[in-house]
Amino acid sequence: MGLPDPGSVVNLSSGDWEVSAPEADEGAKGRVKVVIRVRPMNGTERERGNAERQTVACLEDGRTVQLNSPDGTSRTLTFDRILPPTATQDQVFAECGVRDLIGRAMEGYAATIFAFGQTGSGKTFTITGPAEGGGPPEFNGLVPRAIEVLFAMAMAGGEGVTKVRAAYLEIYNEQVHDLLNPTSVPLAIRWTADKGFFVENLHIVDCHSPADCFAVLEEGIRNRTTRSHKLNEHSSRSHSIMTLFLESPAMQHGTVVKKQGKISFVDLAGSERVKESKTSGESLAETSNINKSLLTL
Repeated sequence: MGLPDPGSVVNLSSGDWEVSAPEADEGAKGRVKVVIRVRPMNGTERERGNAERQTVACLEDGRTVQLNSPDGTSRTLTFDRILPPTATQDQVFAECGVRDLIGRAMEGYAATIFAFGQTGSGKTFTITGPAEGGGPPEFNGLVPRAIEVLFAMAMAGGEGVTKVRAAYLEIYNEQVHDLLNPTSVPLAIRWTADKGFFVENLHIVDCHSPADCFAVLEEGIRNRTTRSHKLNEHSSRSHSIMTLFLESPAMQHGTVVKKQGKISFVDLAGSERVKESKTSGESLAETSNINKSLLTL
């Protein structure tokens, strides 16, 4: 999806793309759900007078946004769901269908939720919560809310999930780094017939409670590469992926087997224009790699 020019459409935020597990009647196809979250304007944008122009309007059907350009022209785009600037973190969690994806992962499927958007659009806030960490519970992002729901569903299911493990990595300047072991060398991506693609030597932690998962999340956030520039005080300079691996028993031809599913939360680094972010030196190299990888995606 092409992003609007951040100079003209400043309050179009990250689209939280969800790759859901296959529906029963879809076989191996699966389904992609696209949810657009429009963030509130910041102080700089209000000073420029963007509020008077209402560059982005969320229409009443809840699925369409109207983009209004300074020259008076406009166009509409339709997605699975549009969340206005007033949407709370709780509403975002409900509307994105994360609970359903957790259920699919518990059934042995692989599910992914990822946020895509320009720098400063609110991706990290949506995925994990405030960039600096902490804050009241209502500011919790998709990941901490999903952790709580996962363990609640596992406890309510009786013969449900018996093992939860977690890993957290980042892709920085085209190299994979373990956020739970930040002193390690860049890791290699491998493929085998039985495992598919995987990251070799990635540290995976056994989690026996939500607190264990929260500890993994906090450690990863603390070790993630960030930097400040003109457009974003807490700009993520890497793509991060936190994955929860789920294991549960299942009966197959009268034999108890293991179902292994997983759900991944991807917080992509934001696309940016150098002339607006004013990056230079090491930050410029980061920007080049970020934009190149997003273009490939």
